[in-house]
Amino acid sequence: MEAFPAGVLNSIQHLNLRGSLKSLSIYGWDKLKSVPHQLQHLTALEELFIRSFNGEGFEEALPDWLANLSSLQSLHIYFCYNLKYMPSSTAIQRLSKLKQLNIWECRHLSENCREDNGSEWPKISHILRIYIEGRYAQVSRGFNYSVTL
Repeated sequence: MEAFPAGVLNSIQHLNLRGSLKSLSIYGWDKLKSVPHQLQHLTALEELFIRSFNGEGFEEALPDWLANLSSLQSLHIYFCYNLKYMPSSTAIQRLSKLKQLNIWECRHLSENCREDNGSEWPKISHILRIYIEGRYAQVSRGFNYSVTL
């Protein structure tokens, strides 16, 4: 298959219309060239896992339509070896509810999102909690560390 089956995507969109789809894990395969654009209609989605999009022809950047996921609070990107860039700065800023970003086993993207000299850091530095390769890249000053016993 070179694309996600239409029936699966239609079922997912039906759940979205009811507002019941809050979390989604999507796995890629070698022939896919991008994350399926149909996901941009999942505006109630709060958590998205993008995993294993590894095809040689896979786009180097996440699409700007991710900004349409207006309820997104957590974005997890795992095992996307060819991915290099986040969506544009404008798109990232539109994700006003995004509080957590996890990047794991995405060599190029992890490197580009490093706080010290990553080209993508200015795009993501406002996100409250950023984890890259399992380490805190940033926990924003707005994060409350207090513990109540």
